[in-house]
Amino acid sequence: MRGGLVDERLTLREFSERYLARFQVDRSPATVKSLGWRLARPLAEFGDVQLSDLRTGEIAGWEATLPPRFRHDVVRALRQVLDAAVAWEYLARNPARATGKNVRPAVLERIALEPSDVDKLAGEMRSPYDVAIVVGAWTYLRPSELLALERGDVDGNVLHVRRTLDGQGGTKARGKMRRSLRTVPLPSRARQALAELPPRLDTRLLFPAPSGAPWDACNFRRREFKWAREAGGLDEAVTPYTLRHSGISWALAAGIPKVT
Repeated sequence: MRGGLVDERLTLREFSERYLARFQVDRSPATVKSLGWRLARPLAEFGDVQLSDLRTGEIAGWEATLPPRFRHDVVRALRQVLDAAVAWEYLARNPARATGKNVRPAVLERIALEPSDVDKLAGEMRSPYDVAIVVGAWTYLRPSELLALERGDVDGNVLHVRRTLDGQGGTKARGKMRRSLRTVPLPSRARQALAELPPRLDTRLLFPAPSGAPWDACNFRRREFKWAREAGGLDEAVTPYTLRHSGISWALAAGIPKVT
């Protein structure tokens, strides 16, 4: 109605905090956390710069210094925040939009392990995470689903996937993706591994952190999975998600028509 921009001088950091406060209202904690990580680099470079002082040329020069692996996501996050600054009338235009194409990195070929590789990896893990490796591969669960499993989810020859890690050290019921709330068959190899898993009275989780609390998926990968992968002599591109890719590949090769 005033016909001009908002008369409030904010730095990029101050506006980003305001934007994230609004963003988290209708986004999952994991999504908010991911955006925060991606904004870390722009804020380290331009965080104390006034919005009106951001220049396209300076942003373009900074973009060229970003590692190719992260460039697309980091640039996208900065453009997202500055788009909001335009929509909220703090800026007349987005200075990060004219820096050039934000090209996605090349898609890496997925690695699929052989069952013997999975057994080798499991052999390098301590209990109960050796069982988690076997179950994760043969039931092709996502890591966040695998680490959230409880004993009550095992029901004879099937496994009920009812929850996932929430990105904050806890679990939550699947609500964002209802199709992920499902029942999957337990192949004999996975049933055998679960049958040998010693019971714990201090937690309902099948694969808890040493404290008994749910794992953070990133911490699990760094503290448990990484060194076992190295000890097993597997490619450094192998991650916990590789177990899901491998299990799906085995299922498709066996002629299973639908894999979720």
